[in-house]
Amino acid sequence: MHSLTNYVVMNETANAVLCIGALPVMAHAIEEVEEMVAAAGALVLNIGTLSTDWIEAMLAAGRRANALGVPIILD
Repeated sequence: MHSLTNYVVMNETANAVLCIGALPVMAHAIEEVEEMVAAAGALVLNIGTLSTDWIEAMLAAGRRANALGVPIILD
């Protein structure tokens, strides 16, 4: 599961993903998000604390997920 989530809840999100038996990835750099989504079974976008860089990365990840049919969870 590829999660673009804020630093406040990143560790908790990773632990929750591990508890359900999935593997968390918290990659948020624009240079890597499309590749990470391509390998993910789902994408989580947490819009709790946004910055311009994170918004761009989320949009790129979301577009790629849509193109590949990867489910998106908006939090």
